[in-house]
Amino acid sequence: MDGVDEVGRGFRVTFAEASRNEATPERTMVAVLPSNYASFLDLNVTDGSLTPFLNDRAGTVLVSRTYAEANAIHPGQRVRLAGAAGQRDLRVGAIIDSRILVEPFVISTDTMTELGLPDAPVSPLMLTVTDEAKVATVKRAIADKLEPLHTYQVLDRDEFKGQLADQVNTVLGILYALLGLSIVIAVLGIVNTLSLSISERVREIGLLRAVGMSRSSVATMVVMESILISVFGAFLGLCLGTFVAFGLCDYLKSQGLTDMVLPWGTLVTLAIAAIVVGALAAIAPALKAVRYRLLDAIARH
Repeated sequence: MDGVDEVGRGFRVTFAEASRNEATPERTMVAVLPSNYASFLDLNVTDGSLTPFLNDRAGTVLVSRTYAEANAIHPGQRVRLAGAAGQRDLRVGAIIDSRILVEPFVISTDTMTELGLPDAPVSPLMLTVTDEAKVATVKRAIADKLEPLHTYQVLDRDEFKGQLADQVNTVLGILYALLGLSIVIAVLGIVNTLSLSISERVREIGLLRAVGMSRSSVATMVVMESILISVFGAFLGLCLGTFVAFGLCDYLKSQGLTDMVLPWGTLVTLAIAAIVVGALAAIAPALKAVRYRLLDAIARH
């Protein structure tokens, strides 16, 4: 960047929308790489070679692994992309599995120009610094240069990773809030169910007390019923949630979510929490059950 001596090289990633052909209105995202991309990105080639892309940048396309597997695309095949300037058949040079570029197609700036694809209004500019110890200084200098633009962000590598993580954590926070709300509803449901059950079993409770069951045993019985209801519901929820998560992860493979990881610690914690919630939800119904007088309970119809 002009005026900032510590900046080494720059790399700008552009994103655009293209059609698979002129007759298809469906749009797909493509990433556009400049000639110096190799100094910044490891595209992780899983099949084919980057050599055709480097030698014939205007006639070659790179395809993401997830998109290639879903559409049976292999190196050497032809894929058609269309833009405002027409359409062109591009040769697939390689299949890549990049965690940075998750778009279905990666093309060159020459191909972007030939197809007449509009440049994205906002695209990231990646820079290297000549001295890692001066990253903070470079950030301040770049921020001063960009201050007249008002709409910008200057982030180092760790801050960029943190920003991406914050987006995921925000979604997780919303999900955990909904989970907490569902727990409150579940507790009210268990309390209501057990209270109605005890009201209908007053005579049964009286007979159990008459043959020797103590008040503590009656309370324990109610608590165990509550825990069983809670654990059974949690088990069904965990199984259904895991199944939906696998399906969602498979659906979002094209967005970079390629690995499904089961959080065993969280699942075990939720299972234990179900036991605790079940026990707490049983307090009011258990107190109601043990307060019945023996003779009154037996005489109840």
